[in-house]
Amino acid sequence: MNFREANHYLLSLGHETLAIKLGLRNIELLLESLGNPQKSYKSVQIAGTNGKGSTAAMLDSICRAAGIPVGLYTSPHLVSITERIKIGGHEINEDAFANAVGPRTRLAIVEHITAQSALVFPLRETAARLRAQGVAVLADAAHAPGQIPVDIPSLGVDWYVGNLHKWAWTPRSSGILWAAPERQAGLRPAVISWGLDKGFKAEFDMLGTRDPSSHLSAPAAIALMREWGLEAIQAYNHGLAWTGAHRLAERWRTSFDVPEAMIGSMATVPLPEAAGGTPVEAQALRDALFFEDGIEVQMHAYRGRVWARISAQIYNDVNDIDRLGEAVTKRLGVATAGARSAPRDIG
Repeated sequence: MNFREANHYLLSLGHETLAIKLGLRNIELLLESLGNPQKSYKSVQIAGTNGKGSTAAMLDSICRAAGIPVGLYTSPHLVSITERIKIGGHEINEDAFANAVGPRTRLAIVEHITAQSALVFPLRETAARLRAQGVAVLADAAHAPGQIPVDIPSLGVDWYVGNLHKWAWTPRSSGILWAAPERQAGLRPAVISWGLDKGFKAEFDMLGTRDPSSHLSAPAAIALMREWGLEAIQAYNHGLAWTGAHRLAERWRTSFDVPEAMIGSMATVPLPEAAGGTPVEAQALRDALFFEDGIEVQMHAYRGRVWARISAQIYNDVNDIDRLGEAVTKRLGVATAGARSAPRDIG
């Protein structure tokens, strides 16, 4: 297998903090089958919402400065999946990555839509290739439900987890866990409650004293999306994200070279170099736009550049995109493109 073939179906391998924690027993069994390799070397695991990548890079730099051999894994990536794994400060080469799936590989955690780069990956094709090699597939789909059409059983994965509060109009903390029928018997929630040994659904139904209000609102939210036309909503959001990304890139004189098939209702666009390239600069600009301009947009720093991830929803239109573009250029004091092309029909 060469890198091109491996990259096609392993592009989204990696792990970010999942919305739903499945407990430790499954991973313990996996590690035991591999001989508990995690006990053979010292490691640091970094968890949180923001700053994981920069913290990991700092620790990597400290270890290398002290002469300590170190490997680094971060997720997600923006350009090449080889960016996720570094040894001694150097990305692994494509040949090393192509051989990443071998006879000892038992589980692949595959992202359906990445968070920062906002790319939709070919999950069905990826899962088919992995399962053909005997590798179980857990789909990390935090941003997928509601944003793109999803028929989970047809994807061929073993487990599928996703949030409902991001794109399915449901209050925060509501999410879904799907497991293939043959994978349900051994699956346990992180908190064991009254449903123990009463079946997959009963065990996950009520976890201790957790407030189920957000979950109970999900059916009404999904019903409203269907009433208003789920396909039409997703088509509008996609069109706005796709058109908006190109308009921003043109205004900022940067580039947006992503296949349309990899865009859902989000898109990530690089800002002009004048925006800087550090997490501090990204956060400062994001705060200024929010508190002073009344614009909320996700921004992050990557490879010496600040990037903006736009998210389109039916209460947005192209004027919101242009307002963001203009606010950024005014704050940075940079020249913008002259006449811009008319927006594509996204109605």
